Amino acid sequence: MIDATYPILLVPKGMTQHLQQVTPRPSAPNHSLPSCPRFEEPPPRRLDPESIKTPIINAIAAVTIGAVASFLNLTSIGIPLIFISLSLLVVYLISHAQQYPKRQRHYQRQLEKHQSAQRKYDKATRDAASQQQQYDAAIAQWQKQNKSLLQLVWAELKYTQSPGRGSNYRSGYSEAAFKESLRQHFGDRIHTGCTIRNPKYDRKHPYTADFAYIDKTLGLYIDIEIDEPYVYNKTTLTHCIGSDDERNGIFLERGWIVLRFAEEQVVHYPQQCCQTIAEVVATFQGQQSYGEIPYPPAIKHWTTEEAMKMMLEQYRQTYL
Repeated sequence: MIDATYPILLVPKGMTQHLQQVTPRPSAPNHSLPSCPRFEEPPPRRLDPESIKTPIINAIAAVTIGAVASFLNLTSIGIPLIFISLSLLVVYLISHAQQYPKRQRHYQRQLEKHQSAQRKYDKATRDAASQQQQYDAAIAQWQKQNKSLLQLVWAELKYTQSPGRGSNYRSGYSEAAFKESLRQHFGDRIHTGCTIRNPKYDRKHPYTADFAYIDKTLGLYIDIEIDEPYVYNKTTLTHCIGSDDERNGIFLERGWIVLRFAEEQVVHYPQQCCQTIAEVVATFQGQQSYGEIPYPPAIKHWTTEEAMKMMLEQYRQTYL
């Protein structure tokens, strides 16, 4: 982030030194595990009850029919039927029993595959647990280091004035929708109407932050601004390069971080803008960011001449 393009990040002098000293956040490990192996096939038996049940039932039925036929003096049908059915049953049972070694070898191969897969799965689980422990230790160390650096930074900064309330400042045209996104991500740490008195003027003319991210526990204050090139339906140019330097300086002198977005960014990319804020917060507090969302596309900060051209071409109407 540089001053020539939005988003524009401005940091108090003491915090700038902290940014230069902070180490990168450790990368989270990849915890993807192979699917857990399953093997529920029972060991084979020489005579598997399930496999021989149907042939035995058929043989019993055939013997019964043959016996009934013999009882009815149809011995020419009954006796051969009984003999054939019993012979087929004996042949099937012998064949089934002879297939036992083959079935046993097949089962053994399947069991060995399962055991190999189980060993790989167990190793992957242990590796993942070890990686997680190392990551947790690295994060704890990283947060401890950041906290120590922040304590030094905050000890040097002088907060000469707490944010005030009660300004009659009117919200910009595009701020209402962005407010919902901010509250969704950051909850009650987002405030509106926070004012900082301009020492050049009386208390009736303070500077009011569009939105303020405030964590009083840690003393982290972020002035979140939405910049548009001109006032909608008016002929007033705004937020040109250099026009907000004095305002930014007053916030920075009081220990505020200033983060400015172009209006077009918050209209088209509100989630990405929230990601940018989250990354700033994470840098100073060691918090997790809010998802893998890319930053909003950069937009060039406009000069007075460029703002005039944008106003004449009614540029804001292309995205509002």
